Amino acid sequence: MDIFSLSNIYILLGFFIICLAASQMGKWFARIRLPTITGYLFLGILIGPNLLEFIRFDHVGHLEFVDEIALGFIAFCAGSELFWKDIRPQIKTILTITSGILISTFLLCSYAFYAMAEQISFMAGFDSSSKIAVAILAGSILIARSPSSAIAVVKELKAKGPFTQVALGVTVVMDIAVIAIFTLNESVAQILLTGSAIDLSFLMQLSAELLLSIGLGIALSKAIGLSINLNLPGLIKTFVVIGLGYAAFFLSHMIEARYQIHLEGMLGCLVCGFHVANFFQGRREFLKILNQASPVIYVAFFTLTGASLTLGILKKVWFITLILFAVRIIGIIIGASISGKIINDDAKTIKIRWMCFVTQAGVGLGLAKQVSDSFPSWGSGFTTILVSVIIINEIIGSVFFKWALFLAGEAKTSAKKSEKHTIPNAIIFGENNNALTLSRQLCAHNWEVRLIAFGSMDVNFDHDNFTYITADKVDSNALEKVNAHDNDTFVSMLNDEHNHLVANMVSERFPEAHLIISLRKRDNIKNFSDFNASIVDPTTALISLLDHYVRTPSAVSILLGYEDDHDIIDCELKNHYLRGKTLYELNLPNDILILSITRKGKIIDFHSGFRLELHDHLTLIGDISSLEIARYKLSEA
Repeated sequence: MDIFSLSNIYILLGFFIICLAASQMGKWFARIRLPTITGYLFLGILIGPNLLEFIRFDHVGHLEFVDEIALGFIAFCAGSELFWKDIRPQIKTILTITSGILISTFLLCSYAFYAMAEQISFMAGFDSSSKIAVAILAGSILIARSPSSAIAVVKELKAKGPFTQVALGVTVVMDIAVIAIFTLNESVAQILLTGSAIDLSFLMQLSAELLLSIGLGIALSKAIGLSINLNLPGLIKTFVVIGLGYAAFFLSHMIEARYQIHLEGMLGCLVCGFHVANFFQGRREFLKILNQASPVIYVAFFTLTGASLTLGILKKVWFITLILFAVRIIGIIIGASISGKIINDDAKTIKIRWMCFVTQAGVGLGLAKQVSDSFPSWGSGFTTILVSVIIINEIIGSVFFKWALFLAGEAKTSAKKSEKHTIPNAIIFGENNNALTLSRQLCAHNWEVRLIAFGSMDVNFDHDNFTYITADKVDSNALEKVNAHDNDTFVSMLNDEHNHLVANMVSERFPEAHLIISLRKRDNIKNFSDFNASIVDPTTALISLLDHYVRTPSAVSILLGYEDDHDIIDCELKNHYLRGKTLYELNLPNDILILSITRKGKIIDFHSGFRLELHDHLTLIGDISSLEIARYKLSEA
């Protein structure tokens, strides 16, 4: 097919406009708490050949290359989400649970699909071997999970703990396994549908094809690693990565046509994503490319998938959709319960573990669409049924997962009030509106602030979210009034005589606290030499700030709060799972930079292989949302 013919260009242009509308539809669905991909699928169904016919069935055939571009990209994403060093500490538990759920779900769903074959119109007249072929394809797709949806729920609830970590590990490993299992079952299905025998030569050929597919993935990873290391614009690198994903399918078609050797492009891209994410220095840039390109790829793929669905079949088999949904959940419950008993989980964990694994999305839909492409005579009807099940799982699964995290007590919003001390806090001594401004600024960054005022200030009691008291002198009574026993940071912004009294009192009562003194006169700095305090000299601080504003204006803009979407924060490493990890192994969001690391009060030199210790303080700069993810990851598990 000539992609660049005039008719195809018109089709592509029309599809591009439809994708713009689908993108807005996805945002609207997100606002009503539904998955964005449901919005893409809905618009695809609406403008497809079943309803408005903006896209006809013959147009779908012309856009087949869009499917293959997206499938390669989805496989890249699935492989990149398996970061080995993150799951290695609990690999036995993860593999046990994965195996239990995988076996029970595959067997039950495959049997259910086979048993209902007579009620499915496109399977009418199929012999037993053909029914088994279709059933095992359905079973292999229904074991898929959705790492992206699971990660989104964990981030939303800021959940942390062993239950959450195992749930994410199983979800990611399951999506890796499903592609390998689907590849095997697809080859077996081809044999069963053609009536050929499964003998030794078939098994040898299948083994060779799987090894060649893995080799293709490693070769792709080398090409991606080379392109990322080249000094190319980011947009060019993105096109190269997407193009290499499509190249896997293009090469597999060429090799199959010439040598009758079937390579699985999706498996190759999966291996490539895993290899780059775990063994290449450029993994951060690779993950950044996937993150930035995913909205565009997903809009195109899921919109086209919606347009490919056959609603006529869905009307006739809606009850089969509901049965498969119920059977899949039963399979998950059985697998999670048996594996939980094997690893000696407590009774409560066994009861709620299954709720983490209902959600489905990208990989499952991608595999269902691949069946439609590989078996055009009946694949459209098959895809319609499977996509319907996946949509229900996607909508219901996130609710189940949130419920499980709350029941496990690992959602941040379910934390006890007694754990409030984990919020950063500060007590500020001040006598003018500078102290008031600092209090408001810290509150805006989610600090708990208590202001002890030694003069009148314009406090807005309806809007200022901090504790405010007035005092006549510096003594312990003021500290008692603001309940200072659990405080981490003290800031004194008084005259230097009173600053000295504050420094004396805080050093005696809270020797481990961080004390900051705003000096009035530089000549008085020697009076504070005996205190373990950070001294701010306004005169030299202003000169230093102006100096940096001249040399590094972007950094100072962030420091002063002029960049609304960026910030600088300090995080203490309390997560014992990260003790001894290198900076490379932290797997922080791609847009975060580590400015400094402080250990036992001293700033130390570091590099990518530097190993962290508990209570190290990391100063980070980046996007505010990414900084929250980093703070959550470094916090105590």
